[in-house]
Amino acid sequence: MDAHNPSSSLSWLLFCHRLPAKPASGRAKIWRKLNKIGAIKLNCSIYLLPATSEHRERLQWLLAEVNALGGDGICAESERIEPLSNEEITAMFNNQAEARYRQLNDSFDAIAQEIARLTGRKTARPKQIYSRISKLERKLFQVKKTDFFATPYGLEMQRRLQIFKQEVDRLSLQKMNNHNKQLRPEPIQDIEQYRGKTWATRANPFVDRMASAWLIKNFIDPQAKFAFIDNNRELPDGKGWITFDIRGGDFSHFNDLCTFEVLIQAFALSDPGLTGIAELVHSLDLQDQKGHHPESDGVEAVLRGIRQTASDSQEALTKGMEVFAALYSSLRWEN
Repeated sequence: MDAHNPSSSLSWLLFCHRLPAKPASGRAKIWRKLNKIGAIKLNCSIYLLPATSEHRERLQWLLAEVNALGGDGICAESERIEPLSNEEITAMFNNQAEARYRQLNDSFDAIAQEIARLTGRKTARPKQIYSRISKLERKLFQVKKTDFFATPYGLEMQRRLQIFKQEVDRLSLQKMNNHNKQLRPEPIQDIEQYRGKTWATRANPFVDRMASAWLIKNFIDPQAKFAFIDNNRELPDGKGWITFDIRGGDFSHFNDLCTFEVLIQAFALSDPGLTGIAELVHSLDLQDQKGHHPESDGVEAVLRGIRQTASDSQEALTKGMEVFAALYSSLRWEN
């Protein structure tokens, strides 16, 4: 079942458990976990979730925890929960999700007021509210995970958050223009000149270089080969290599942009899945809180593990590119 598509064939998971009266902390622990994943309580001991592989796995782990606490339980799947209709059950989940979204209203209103206050001020410092937007985005992301049927209220909140980010970006651009700074490099028109090349970067790649290599291979130069330059050596001369994420190279950091963002701007790339990755890479590479993405911490931990266990730079780059390929598929599906 596709839990985000109400028109698909629906089935449900029923979770029923019993726990000893003492200690009371055991019951509270299981309840908190069920509540966190968005389960609806039908009665004192029966909970309901849309039937997905992820929910099945989580409930199986919960059953193991119940048993460890001295209780017992079952998990069953059914296409019908009499006397409730599928429409009524869907409405219950939607109402729960909307109630959770409404808890964020005050935070949304406060940021809207702050943006309005900064608009038009020559001395505006929009960077001050990036962290507030990032914190709100993380909270919204958590609620979205339990919005199984993509409620209109949730979609509207996503739209409002996107507008906030666009407004703050606009204020940032305005601030930089006031100081006569160029924000973005000029787009390169002939991408064919950058096909079938060797792209060189610093050895021991990490976030920006891994993401940029994935971007190059998938959106700029499908035949790209990659080479590595020791950080202490001068740039190669006469080899015809294209250098990226290297000081003084062809494509590297530009003002407040990381190399991944520079490549997107330089080649005028436009794809829904790239926006989220750009925010994530920017946040991890520049550590300035701008565009913090909910998956940032987890992705950084995975890439750090790859960097530490890879046998050489090529293996690290290849495995890092695989992470960004999977992340792109996930973000593109959400869009």
